Amino acid sequence: MNFHLPGFGVYSASAFHTAPGFSGFGNPSIQRDLGLLYFETPLPPGIVYPSLAGVPLLIGSTVTMVGFGRSGYGDYGYTTLASLTDRRVGQNVVDSLTLDDLGSGLPALFHYDFDAPNTVGVPGGSLGNAVETLIGPGDSGGPLFLFDGSSYALVGVNTFVEGFGGRFGDLGGGVVLEPYLGWIGQTTGLPVPEPTPLALLSLGGLFAWRVRLFSVPPRSR
Repeated sequence: MNFHLPGFGVYSASAFHTAPGFSGFGNPSIQRDLGLLYFETPLPPGIVYPSLAGVPLLIGSTVTMVGFGRSGYGDYGYTTLASLTDRRVGQNVVDSLTLDDLGSGLPALFHYDFDAPNTVGVPGGSLGNAVETLIGPGDSGGPLFLFDGSSYALVGVNTFVEGFGGRFGDLGGGVVLEPYLGWIGQTTGLPVPEPTPLALLSLGGLFAWRVRLFSVPPRSR
């Protein structure tokens, strides 16, 4: 299994591990859609790796998404193809979290909506035309980052979109890493911090809160 890393070449993965309990996307759940790859040779030192610091993802968190998938305009939808060279970056705000259906009490899925520019300044509205983003085909499996005040932590994996093909009002989301930190540590042998009781209490208190989702008429982006 070969992977093209833009600017660094092609690297081969010799092993693949899926998260325990994963039985296929949406079969019956979209939870646990997570895998780990083992590369035959070390990745180059020039790559900057985010931390797995166990930073909790909360409703209202501003998150950063990175990918090489399709792009376009909120009033037209996707207009470009995915690319191996055009990396795009944008942000959104977590609107809701779905708890782990195995009973850990941790959030397993995150959700956000793609708001139009006319909602800037409205609670739960857009971050601005140059910032607000939605993933597209080709972005699945890409990282979800959270800035913890000094650096970026990897807190999730972008997985799905719902709606009308990349238009304002569409929804997106993915897998939260927090319930799987123990499995990641056991599989990789790397030290990965476990969620703290304080984080669990914070998440439990915030989960019942919901931000209004905006679905507005398309307009130029």
